[in-house]
Amino acid sequence: MSIFESFGVVAAICIAVFVIPQVFNLLRTKNTTHINIWMYLIYAVGCYVYVIIGIINASITGNIFNGLQFILANGTASIVTTIILVWKIHNLLRANKLHVTEAQYCASLRSPRKEVS
Repeated sequence: MSIFESFGVVAAICIAVFVIPQVFNLLRTKNTTHINIWMYLIYAVGCYVYVIIGIINASITGNIFNGLQFILANGTASIVTTIILVWKIHNLLRANKLHVTEAQYCASLRSPRKEVS
């Protein structure tokens, strides 16, 4: 593996793990108000395009390993980013349906439920 390919692998790992801390934060807080939907949408589109580029590169060269780092890194990132986007859109739609702000809806998710006795 050349030094150029090594940098590619490091970049691929960084791309793949970039959004994982955000998912853990969402699981812990259930709060999506701080998420910029446009940033994640543009990032997701970029990841999906890189997956397509990796597939095309692998098919042109006939060697799956030529596009593997694009496919794996951006495939992972695009799946995780899509989960974040779906979560954000879900919270926005639920808040809209309940006629509250997204922040109010997210706060209600964190508050403990009262048990009926």
